[in-house]
Amino acid sequence: MKSQIRLAEAIVLVAFLSCLSLSAVLDTTGAGQISWGDFVLHYLCALGLIGLGTAYRVAKRSERLAAVLIITGLYIAFTNSGAKLNYFLYPSNTVTIDVLLMRVDAYIGFDWRSFVFRFEDREMLSAFLRMVYFSSLVQLFMVILFLGFTERERKLHEFMLVGVVSSLLCILIWSITPSFGPAYIVELPPSLIESLHLAVDAGYVMHLNDVAGGKDSLIEPTSMRGLIAFPSMHTVMALMAVVFTFGTRAMPFFLAINIPMIPAILLHGGHHVSDVIAGMAVFFVVLWLVQNLMRLSRSPSASLETCPELTRSKI
Repeated sequence: MKSQIRLAEAIVLVAFLSCLSLSAVLDTTGAGQISWGDFVLHYLCALGLIGLGTAYRVAKRSERLAAVLIITGLYIAFTNSGAKLNYFLYPSNTVTIDVLLMRVDAYIGFDWRSFVFRFEDREMLSAFLRMVYFSSLVQLFMVILFLGFTERERKLHEFMLVGVVSSLLCILIWSITPSFGPAYIVELPPSLIESLHLAVDAGYVMHLNDVAGGKDSLIEPTSMRGLIAFPSMHTVMALMAVVFTFGTRAMPFFLAINIPMIPAILLHGGHHVSDVIAGMAVFFVVLWLVQNLMRLSRSPSASLETCPELTRSKI
């Protein structure tokens, strides 16, 4: 178990440092400019959590608390660095694949504009879906706490790896075949956008236009917004919350939240159905890869008798 834990945390640490270093290098090219000072507090918080968790682990006071603190710190550090890197990897002045994805959606009977208009007189439902949509990151930290404090260590580290590897894969796919979602190319009445309080409002579309046009921009915490449409990372996060709590007392809660996550992703995330399908594919491929990696890293001497948590944490 210790070898698996160390491997998982080492992989995420390397991913974080790689994203951070590459962002720093690209920051010197003039494609964008990172307001590093505004991110200091984020990284200090992450390093503080990692340091405190390491202290607990070295002192052998509480491994479960140590794991929760270290993984939370690593997640904060990685998500900040990955989001910054995302801004540098868009090939500016490149045509997105959104028109193609809309054709795929039409083939399976989905039209995003018509879908949005179905909520025209359902502002309360739209408000509820907006809350669901923005709950994704909170859900991830809730799952970390739940898995950590119920001693599901193997699941906890698989959860961390799936999240990080899925993020990197989504960024890679998006940088090769960029897309911003139907909200980028479909015009909606401003009154409808305002009444539904859509996350993909005029300001968001303007931000996407700046990124697509290759305009120099200041990258700071308050201005960073999600860029990736295909594959949908929100879909990955919803599946992470449900699958990694499967068979536990927490699963009904996460299932109840994430069933309406699909329409929330389409409405407030401004996504194609194709994005959601691609997000599902990314999740299950990465889950399979991570679970096999963790099995290979298992110590040959480990057994179910010496590591009872293995049986307890199986999905």
